[in-house]
Amino acid sequence: MERNQVEKLRADVTGCMGRYEEQLRQAGMELQADQIEQKIREFREGLFQVLFTGVFSAGKSTTLNALMHQKLLFVSINPATPVITRIVNGEDSEAAIVTFRDESRPEEKMTIREFAAKYQLEAAEPEKFRAIKYVTIQRKLPSETVIFADSPGLENTDIDSEVANEFAGKADAIVFMLNATKSMGKNDRAYIQKFERRGLRNIFVVVNWYNMVQEQDEASFQEKLQFDLRDVFSDEKGVFDEELYRQRVFCVDAFTSECARTGNPKKIRKGVKFAEIPVAPEEDEYTGIPEFEEALYGFLQSSDKDKAGYKGYLPRMASMYAATSQSVEKFRTDSARDQEALQAERDAQQKVIDELTDTVTDIGRSFDNAVRQIMVNAQSAYTAFTTSVANNWEGHFEDCNIPFGAGEIAKITWLKTKYKFADLFGGGGDDEDERKQIEMMREESFQEIMRPISGEIENYIKAQAEKMTSQIEADSEEAISHLASDIERYCEDISEMDMHGLDIRQILSHVVGGSNLNTSAVSTDFNLAQVLISSVLFYNVDDAIGDIVGGKQPWGDYLKKTIMKEMQDVVLAVVIQLFTGVGWIYYLARFVWGAFTVSKKGSETAKRMLMGSKDPTVQALLNQRDEVAMALEKKFAGKLQKNCKNFTRNFSAELEQTQKKLDLLIADMNQKGFNAQEELARLEAVKAEMVQIFSELSRLVADRSFTEEEILRHAESYTAEPQA
Repeated sequence: MERNQVEKLRADVTGCMGRYEEQLRQAGMELQADQIEQKIREFREGLFQVLFTGVFSAGKSTTLNALMHQKLLFVSINPATPVITRIVNGEDSEAAIVTFRDESRPEEKMTIREFAAKYQLEAAEPEKFRAIKYVTIQRKLPSETVIFADSPGLENTDIDSEVANEFAGKADAIVFMLNATKSMGKNDRAYIQKFERRGLRNIFVVVNWYNMVQEQDEASFQEKLQFDLRDVFSDEKGVFDEELYRQRVFCVDAFTSECARTGNPKKIRKGVKFAEIPVAPEEDEYTGIPEFEEALYGFLQSSDKDKAGYKGYLPRMASMYAATSQSVEKFRTDSARDQEALQAERDAQQKVIDELTDTVTDIGRSFDNAVRQIMVNAQSAYTAFTTSVANNWEGHFEDCNIPFGAGEIAKITWLKTKYKFADLFGGGGDDEDERKQIEMMREESFQEIMRPISGEIENYIKAQAEKMTSQIEADSEEAISHLASDIERYCEDISEMDMHGLDIRQILSHVVGGSNLNTSAVSTDFNLAQVLISSVLFYNVDDAIGDIVGGKQPWGDYLKKTIMKEMQDVVLAVVIQLFTGVGWIYYLARFVWGAFTVSKKGSETAKRMLMGSKDPTVQALLNQRDEVAMALEKKFAGKLQKNCKNFTRNFSAELEQTQKKLDLLIADMNQKGFNAQEELARLEAVKAEMVQIFSELSRLVADRSFTEEEILRHAESYTAEPQA
């Protein structure tokens, strides 16, 4: 291949690789793109790296010393230092340059012996060597662009293997060393097979210490060696390439060759002692190193070297494509899963919103029904109450003994004189007379005179009113129980909804934000939704909540107690109000003074006054029917219905906000779905372009094209960090 042809091939190859790098970056594969960028620089410089690798004691350093005709690599360097030692073309030098992984850290320059002393494995922790990228030594090499690399022994330490494996992924040619005194194990075969499809033209297998094999064992050794390497030198159909095997497998005595070429004596045991025996240069002829050297150097100086190096990098590029393909498929799977998750979340939240809306509506309906029934019961009970007051009046006051005699009449007469005999009997008095009458009624002394009578009547009415409220409670038992059952069920439903995508407790907390309910005191085991709803519907719940949380009072009893207490307070307040204050005293005084004369027996006067009060009292209660109904409607039913409406309105507002969030979620879901499809289309285009570039490159260096399936199969034979 002419020089201009080599340069054209290099330009075409690096151009394809540059486009491949661009597509890798388009796919977000930055690590792989950085790796291929580094390789492009090496190819443009024409660098060709040959890695000597294998297990410890295989003779890597000794073989390299023989090739260099100099004892360059000391035992103190390899395997004592778990780093890559690179031998690059240049003037012979005693300098060793240490390059670190951290590019900002300056290189260290020292002599080879200084390096050996400083970087002894025994003198430092193994982790120390992770910082070193490689060590470089200059020597005259057969080509300006060739780099020999001596690696640490595989399986020496974890770090040794890690460093060797890492560099192996970047090498253009491999010299794999075996020890003839040790059987080739499964790990050896597995390791070398990592490189077999990189192009066997750039792989050499060197079996060292072959001089230790006895003559009578040579035939069986060669037979076993070929058997062990058969898979390595067989094609995809299993056909063994015997010619290639002979061209790439060499049995050597590297130590004797090193001694013969460097003039160093050979140290051997004689009896119980060691002796140094000179090795004549001509003995190198029998070591097998010259044959290996001729094959290796012939390969490195041939025009096929560049093409083999490019071809050897195809599996690495195939693995990059495989990684890209996996990344795209992961994006596809994740996108579909994200869409499914968003759709499931959307459906779950929509279902909860619908259920909550129905539940809140049902709460209002159940409450309205219960309140209407209670109001009907209250009106019916009030009619029964007035009838009971009339029917039981005489029997109740029959035995009353209230003193009311001449002294009381004298006090009233004095008051009449004070107010100029204001007519208390409705005898045609004008407005001025009525004003004086009312002023007299306000006199504490007059109220004190009449209090025994009015107090007795008030107590009686109050007792009858309490019976009335008890009757309302009894009549409303079914309605309240039904309401309690409904709300109990609604609360349970709301609590269960909390498990389906919405934070119901948070919504309820927002709804009752102004109720000053201290929910921190409520047990986490208690139905918080139940307490929150009750706090909205009814105001005076502090004591009841404590009872419910403590398990002392069932929910139904709590509801009943709350509703009935609210109703009783309203009824009693309205009814009792009739019998307090100036109005009632005035009415009673007019009736008593105009209808009776004073008896000598004071108690008879009081009884006659009480008995005579029946009809006007009953009539007054009947006259207050509408006022009582209005008070119940306004203070009881109105207030509770207002609370319920506020609750449902606030809850609906919270649900509306949640619905808006759901709408945003749906919009986001749709946008993500659109973006994902768009991104997938872009990534598929990137993959297609990578396949095209890979095939274009493979036609240049391997005279064939690759389909996507073939690229993926090609990638299976490569790993960036092959394991021993």
